[in-house]
Amino acid sequence: MNPAGNTPNPNTNLNQPNVGTNDGPFVTPTPIGFSMPQAGVTPVGSAPSPVGPTPMPAPQTPGVPVTPTPMPAPATPAPVTPTPVAASQPVAQQPVTPQPVVPNSVASEITKEDPNAKLAEINVPPASNTVEEPQVINTVKSKGSNFILFLVIIILVAFAVNIDKVAEMVDNYMKTGSLTSTTVTPDNTTGGFIKIDESSSSMKISEINFYNFRKNISDLTISFNFESFAAYEDSKTLNLYIELYNADKDLLYKELFDTKEKIDKNTTSNYTMKLDSDVHEEAFYALVKTYTDTELYATSELTCSFADNNYQYENKYHFTNNELVSYDVTKKSNDVNDSKLQEEYNGLNGKVKATFQNNTLTYTVDLNAENGVSPIYPKGLTPTIVKSRDTLKKWECK
Repeated sequence: MNPAGNTPNPNTNLNQPNVGTNDGPFVTPTPIGFSMPQAGVTPVGSAPSPVGPTPMPAPQTPGVPVTPTPMPAPATPAPVTPTPVAASQPVAQQPVTPQPVVPNSVASEITKEDPNAKLAEINVPPASNTVEEPQVINTVKSKGSNFILFLVIIILVAFAVNIDKVAEMVDNYMKTGSLTSTTVTPDNTTGGFIKIDESSSSMKISEINFYNFRKNISDLTISFNFESFAAYEDSKTLNLYIELYNADKDLLYKELFDTKEKIDKNTTSNYTMKLDSDVHEEAFYALVKTYTDTELYATSELTCSFADNNYQYENKYHFTNNELVSYDVTKKSNDVNDSKLQEEYNGLNGKVKATFQNNTLTYTVDLNAENGVSPIYPKGLTPTIVKSRDTLKKWECK
């Protein structure tokens, strides 16, 4: 009896399959140690197989290698890749469907894999041989060029405006060897005086500018330049005097400004004064001035005296407008029997106004007259010079 409660048939061969019986479906015997897999059941000890459609292989063209199709990036549409064809079978260019803009990194990867791929809306730099470098403007150089041009324009305008003065400078240089005539400032003085040997010191009077007073030691002269802005037939009619002063501003010398020729308008010339050694040495300042009638005829006197064992001297100098014009001499002998005074008087009598009495000789010398008498001092010396010279001789002046 089997577990189902049925009694086996004694005529049945256990090694033969049941044929034509209704005991169940036909079952093929399974070898011992093997098990048949069942649909939907995973055998024990084996890895589960992935479930999904199996990709179909791409159609192959005889003789052409198959290029594997790259898998697109997740969630990113893949570009359309044309299928390579044999060189002997030209294929018409297929239109490319515009694709969304992708990041540069993706475009770079795709370009490296397939140089023929094109991405819509992607600005790919052109080849190196067609790159056009942007023009760079050097603003510093541009500003420098503009400044130089502006400076040149200013110089040209200044030259055009002052062309007359430039011409005068050249003309003055040809005449006097100096370019200072147009560079000095009128009335550039020191306490109202022109300073000698200072080229910029100047004074303008009667439309004439006097400047550049300078000493010439070799010939004991003082020269200066003058620039006239008007024409004059005779400079003496201007009644201008050139005066020289020492460092203490004591008048040393004066001279009427006389060019002895006509002065033209807008011309520059040179003037020279011949001096004696004392005036030349002490001259420190100069002054140009005109005199009123009162000043022209104003008179003054200077008395200087001296005494030694034999004689007593006294000289009285007469000045008109500070110029020595005459002097009176008084000479008295201490010896009542002195014959020398009588002899001196005899030599002077008839030439100058002279007297001799009480052992005293007096006479007057007029420097404006030709009398043949050798004067003590020449005409034109100032009280300052006369006093200075007599003082050097140990005379007392007052």
